[in-house]
Amino acid sequence: MAESSTDQAAGFEPGPALADACHTYDEILTLVTHELRSPAAAIIMTAETLADGYLGRLTPDQLAATRRIITTGRYLADLIGEYLDLVRLDAGDLVAAPVAVDDFFRSVVAPAVEATAQAVEESQMRFIQHIAPDMGPIHCDPDLIRIVLVNLLSNAAKYGRDDGAIRLAVGRNGGDLEIAVRNDGPGFAACEHPRLFQKFSRLQAPELRARKGVGVGLYTCRRIVDLHDGRITAASEHGAWAEFTVSIPQPPEAAAAE
Repeated sequence: MAESSTDQAAGFEPGPALADACHTYDEILTLVTHELRSPAAAIIMTAETLADGYLGRLTPDQLAATRRIITTGRYLADLIGEYLDLVRLDAGDLVAAPVAVDDFFRSVVAPAVEATAQAVEESQMRFIQHIAPDMGPIHCDPDLIRIVLVNLLSNAAKYGRDDGAIRLAVGRNGGDLEIAVRNDGPGFAACEHPRLFQKFSRLQAPELRARKGVGVGLYTCRRIVDLHDGRITAASEHGAWAEFTVSIPQPPEAAAAE
């Protein structure tokens, strides 16, 4: 299991017993999450079939209960995915394989927006996006950056205000790829900032603690951005909004072409 940045900064080196325990933990977690993925998908699909009326019309109470099953099932599926990504990151199995992505919107942005559309719709928030035209080829690992964007959009829907908006902006800044996701909502206090990207760390504000989460998504985002030699930053006005910005450096020739 890879050391965290906190452990490295403190000069901490795990002994053999701790390393073995961490390895066993990773193996168990991977096994459990893999075994849970298929049943979770089956539960969601069956509940959606019931909700759509293919097995007969449901009463309003039955439909409401079925929709709760779908919501809970999707939360479980997302959680399983987050843990699988976490284990792969900490084991060093998740490595970046950057390529020149000619159509960044079609390859990364559109699938991420589609994957989180249900969560955004259920949050009753408006979704606003601004995608810069003609960005040219973007050098990145599209699969990993898609994970980052899905996490940021999901968090925006989870922690945003129901009558607010989620704003996605994608473009270039000084040649770098820049992705910004902003949501109206409680935001976070300045004193909470150091906790944002730590593993299993959640903010302590009551209005945020009430939302479901385990503190894995932003940690995963940071690790993936680190694999791209990029940076992820956060800004907020407490009680009003929160914004997360990802910057991925581009090769000199790509920046020059832009």
